[in-house]
Amino acid sequence: MGKRRYGIDEERIQKWIKDGRGKGELKTYQPWLTIHDIPSIGRVSRLKGDTTGRIHHVLSDIERGVCLALDAAKAVVDIREQFPLPREATIAIAAEMGVRHPKDGQVDIVMTTDFLVDVRTRGRVKQQAIAVKPASGLDDKRTIEKLEIERRYWLSQGVPWRITTDLELSFGSKMFGLWCHGMTSLEHHDAPTATYWVERSEQLLAVLEDAEIQPLRQLFGRLEAEHAFEPGDALTVIRHLLAIGRLQLTTNGSFAPRGSTAQFIMNLDAAEGLQANLGADAA
Repeated sequence: MGKRRYGIDEERIQKWIKDGRGKGELKTYQPWLTIHDIPSIGRVSRLKGDTTGRIHHVLSDIERGVCLALDAAKAVVDIREQFPLPREATIAIAAEMGVRHPKDGQVDIVMTTDFLVDVRTRGRVKQQAIAVKPASGLDDKRTIEKLEIERRYWLSQGVPWRITTDLELSFGSKMFGLWCHGMTSLEHHDAPTATYWVERSEQLLAVLEDAEIQPLRQLFGRLEAEHAFEPGDALTVIRHLLAIGRLQLTTNGSFAPRGSTAQFIMNLDAAEGLQANLGADAA
């Protein structure tokens, strides 16, 4: 009898199905695997998503970086991590390939895709499946076999599938995701009045629109001198405006705090969401 690695047996699988794991969308989605279910390479994390409004369970540092990047992408409208694939389908694909289906002991496990995301493109929402792996693991024959099962499944569903590795996830994009994460709303930031952050956001945008390109330190000094910004307010507002898409970067997701205002593009299409994201009492 094969030795179990994770303690996943048929009874546990059926319980997870009954509990609704792998079902739902946005806040109601439940990942097939949580950080409590299996050991992981790297640090496991529970990460609050701005896009979905729920806690995401990511099983490695690389998955955390990808989740942050997806959460910051304005085209992404839903993120489902640890998404289960139908066992009957993956077992059939493995048999067709002539390879072993993944098992825990003698039990065929439910294979998962690290992320299934909904992406809005030209007014339509399409799905994309993403496998996240360390680049060093792609030399392993067994890893490649399992990835090929996954690829063939999504091909049969007409869903684009790709692999993302730690080499493709740049330091700049990871840091930018961390910097803007949790900044879609400023309702929990201290403020002397209910409309404080709305006013600060509108003032910063107005100055950006009217002023010539200038160093950020000059912009911050003007806001403090002319609009009574407190030190740090301007950076807080910039993080918020980037998080909600009101501002966009021209530098491929790399923010330069010692750079100039040339790195920003104002996104007029996101203007309607400004007050809503600053808190219900701000309007």
